[in-house]
Amino acid sequence: MSGRWAAAGAPFDIEMIITDAKSGTEVHRSSISHPKLTSIGGSALYAETCRVVLNKGRYKLLVRRIGNVGDLEKTGVNVSVVEAYHGK
Repeated sequence: MSGRWAAAGAPFDIEMIITDAKSGTEVHRSSISHPKLTSIGGSALYAETCRVVLNKGRYKLLVRRIGNVGDLEKTGVNVSVVEAYHGK
């Protein structure tokens, strides 16, 4: 026990699968248990679920919520994919 407060995370898990759009080859699969909140803005909650290095190309992304979503069942979900900032 560290003595610091830690967010419990969402009441569900997230599974993420990325496949090559042309070949259908799976290039990434991950499961995120109870994703933690990273920021809040307006009426939206934001959580970074993973970082994946991909070569240039076209990909298909499948994201699933797994488990009890409780009061969040009718809440909309948006997924964003962004190019990472690499600094100087």
